[in-house]
Amino acid sequence: RWPKLSRMAIDILSIVPMSDEPERVFSGARRTVSWDRGQLEAEIIEIRECLKHWKRTG
Repeated sequence: RWPKLSRMAIDILSIVPMSDEPERVFSGARRTVSWDRGQLEAEIIEIRECLKHWKRTG
């Protein structure tokens, strides 16, 4: 009855969920870059997130 809609649903719902690690990184980045600290340079944020990951994983 709805061939395009059903195909879209299959395409979207069949996407494999992300692993935990990227979710943790994005969540951690949101804590680092709060709404009032949005002017931090991307390189600084990347360095900080890498250091946190290395510290956590050894």
